[in-house]
Amino acid sequence: MDDGAHKLWVATLMQRKLPPWSSDKSRTEGPVADPQHIYAVLPSRRELLNHFQMQGVNTVEDAQISSSPCGRFHEYYAPGFELFHPHAGILLIGYTPGRSQADKAWRELSQASEAMPSLQRLIRCQKQAAFSGLWTQLDAQASHCSLLLHLGLDCLSECEAVSLTSRLVFPIFRAGKNYRIGSEYVKTPWLIERAGNHLRELTTLTPNLRAAIFLGDGQAALASARAHLERGDLPNHVEVFVLPHPSGANNGRISQFMKSPRTLTDVRVHL
Repeated sequence: MDDGAHKLWVATLMQRKLPPWSSDKSRTEGPVADPQHIYAVLPSRRELLNHFQMQGVNTVEDAQISSSPCGRFHEYYAPGFELFHPHAGILLIGYTPGRSQADKAWRELSQASEAMPSLQRLIRCQKQAAFSGLWTQLDAQASHCSLLLHLGLDCLSECEAVSLTSRLVFPIFRAGKNYRIGSEYVKTPWLIERAGNHLRELTTLTPNLRAAIFLGDGQAALASARAHLERGDLPNHVEVFVLPHPSGANNGRISQFMKSPRTLTDVRVHL
């Protein structure tokens, strides 16, 4: 997409009549908004669904997008993760979708009617797969440190003010297994630049953004959030926080986080 087309696309988004989310409410009042008017597809990823469907692909294993120059990291497409909320005020940022999430997304796509608009099918995939099974724990953590109160939200889950994404948009596998961000993340240009480009595109298209919440495990998560701040991948006015990743593999750190009193100072990230 050239610069002219990109600016026209953004202008079109801004002209849509979307629900007015205030900074102190987590949900819109009155009738539920049409989901297709809430979501949009990232311009840089808009052709991927059609590309793989034209090839007859229906599993994550057959949907490889790219590989790192070192050959250790491989990126695969999973439908639905290219969506975002153009008018969201909060950005929730995971690692990268895992295999189970990718499988759920592809399974949901296969069950959706081909006559259904592509955006509607992608919405179904995201709702079925993104942060699947993690919401209860995530909301508990955000409440425990007063982050929900600070953001003026009742919850992060099922909240139209929150846009879901990951540092790395689509599944990344290393040696066939889910990639979990470690110390090498900030030292591997293919990873950090890929994630940085994504965050810059996303924040440019989300003008109402006021806070970003990175999920992760300990120092690696904190280091990755700081690295993106230092690179300028997030606007200066956006508040940045880090919460423990709510997956079962991180139960030890979650327990430690929840058993002691926590404040915003404990989860806020500064340069």
